[in-house]
Amino acid sequence: MQDFVHLHVHTQYSLLDGQASVARLVDKAMQNGMKGIAVTDHGNMFGIKEFTNYVNKKNSGPKGEIKDLKKKIAGIEAGTVECEDKEAEIAACKAKIVEAENKIFKR
Repeated sequence: MQDFVHLHVHTQYSLLDGQASVARLVDKAMQNGMKGIAVTDHGNMFGIKEFTNYVNKKNSGPKGEIKDLKKKIAGIEAGTVECEDKEAEIAACKAKIVEAENKIFKR
């Protein structure tokens, strides 16, 4: 199945059109495997701050994992992290980084 990003979403802040809370919209989109959504509220942009904060909160886990894996790779290359097969461990870390990057929700 191809990736889908909904480019016309109204939150509870959209005058006369929206009903869904920002958190529920983002959670549902992530559950359905979407890589991101675009908030297009009418009349105001009050939901953008809440949307940005919530997406950053949801992305903090994968971004922290990526940061830790990059530190581990740097440690292996510098020789401060012990491992039996450096190349295999670096390759495994890079594969985990790609997996974590795919979990990041776009806004």
